[in-house]
Amino acid sequence: MDTRVFYVVDAPEVNEDIFDTLEAAEIEFEDMAKLNLGARLYIAEVNHAYWDDGAKGWNYDDQSDTFNIIKVLKRQ
Repeated sequence: MDTRVFYVVDAPEVNEDIFDTLEAAEIEFEDMAKLNLGARLYIAEVNHAYWDDGAKGWNYDDQSDTFNIIKVLKRQ
């Protein structure tokens, strides 16, 4: 497993979703914001990241040290 930097979108009641591109993360942020979920978009170092062949995208093992926030870009 790797440590990589991703764009991350989450909310208090929603798990973190990780994205390679800002554009994809912004789409998810806007969708969550429309639902008034308290969304935020940030750049984070993500520990325990891995490429998931089945999902054809990045995923992560969720542990206590998984996310190290670098900068919050947007907050609802």
